[in-house]
Amino acid sequence: MHTSARFYTIFLWLTLTQAKLQVSLYYETLCPDSMRFITTQLHPSYQNFEKYLTLDLVPFGKARVKKSGKKPQIQVKFQASNSSGHWHFQCQHGPRECHYNKIHSCVVALYPQEPALDFINCAMTPPNSPQTCASETGISWNAIADCLEHQADELLAENGAKTDAVTPPISYVPTIIFDGIYDKAMQDFAENNFAKCVCFLLKNRPAICKKLTTLYNIIMYLVTGDPIGGLIPKMKLNFFLITLIKISHSLKVSLYYESLCYDSSRFITLQLTPNYSQLKNHIQLEFIPYGKATHNYVKNRWIFDCQHGVNECQGNKYQACALAQNNGQDKNLAFVDCVMRDRNPADVTRMKKCAQRVGIDWGKISNCATTSQGDDLLAKHGVKTYDLEPNISFVPTVVYDDKFDDNLQEMSLVDFAAVVCSKIRGDKPRICDNKMLPQRRRLSDYFF
Repeated sequence: MHTSARFYTIFLWLTLTQAKLQVSLYYETLCPDSMRFITTQLHPSYQNFEKYLTLDLVPFGKARVKKSGKKPQIQVKFQASNSSGHWHFQCQHGPRECHYNKIHSCVVALYPQEPALDFINCAMTPPNSPQTCASETGISWNAIADCLEHQADELLAENGAKTDAVTPPISYVPTIIFDGIYDKAMQDFAENNFAKCVCFLLKNRPAICKKLTTLYNIIMYLVTGDPIGGLIPKMKLNFFLITLIKISHSLKVSLYYESLCYDSSRFITLQLTPNYSQLKNHIQLEFIPYGKATHNYVKNRWIFDCQHGVNECQGNKYQACALAQNNGQDKNLAFVDCVMRDRNPADVTRMKKCAQRVGIDWGKISNCATTSQGDDLLAKHGVKTYDLEPNISFVPTVVYDDKFDDNLQEMSLVDFAAVVCSKIRGDKPRICDNKMLPQRRRLSDYFF
């Protein structure tokens, strides 16, 4: 069945048969995409839909339960085994993720969905610790600690079995399933706007959904090619689509860089910052300070090895902590630009001056960077860097809307504004007037 037809069939079935809409979320506690969905989509929308949803939160991700002495049915990378009555887990993002998955499993098992989701949202927001989140959300840490000692292994193994039973097998984390039915179009819809997706699927819609009636039809047209009930005259559809794109889409620009990399500094100070003021209403910046580094979890702590040495690891960590404060992209870029203009971007004293100049809380940055919080953040940036396909071969790497393009990468180093202009939908800013993409050259033509 064609994707759009299948999507529409599932929509009709759900709206005709549902009482409450069941939302099953298969996620990992250290997965950046899981964090983004929970903190920017699921949790912010939940208050409006609490009476209409049943949440099924399954922290496990790309893993498969394997008992000792039994060969798994299919070959997989991440497994758990039970020997001598004890489960042993290997998780995609390391031992710390296994521990956090167990904490989440305990919270989901012990508490109703609202306080459980509040805790999970808090815990998935760096640099919060589970203990802090328990205190802030009314969760008993003593109860969690008791669960970790007596129940957590079995709960996590059950989540593994539940994840393994999903059809088709999950290939992406987070995976979002509605009323036991997985559909790729619905998954994409939910990740981009969970509230509108829920409104779209509910039969008895809450009041907030009524404000979006026109938008339902636009979205349905985008997904299926046919407006629901013909509520939007086709002759007016182009106007609505242009308006929707103009107000809702911004180009995501992800920058993978290193704090002591000359080419990173050059791109930020000569391409990104000079053009930002004219492009900022059209782009969403994401900074990933890691580059060609590695990290390993040894004796209960993260050990990092950076391309330009220990000082670069320090610089990356401090920048990661500053960016995690959610100060907005204006301040984020101002801080990064200030730091990267310095002769030694990893110098703590100079980073402090930049934070004070921009108006970012240096105390929070310092506390984060000198504790395990900073290590965790940097490790997460490492995971995100490793997950990029193909693997980065040059720093900085510039990615648009989560899709790497070698041509755009090379052209961005020469004329970032021209590349952004070529990808902006709808009305373009003045800087785009007469902008043309530069011809592709060799990287050796740009940097010496």
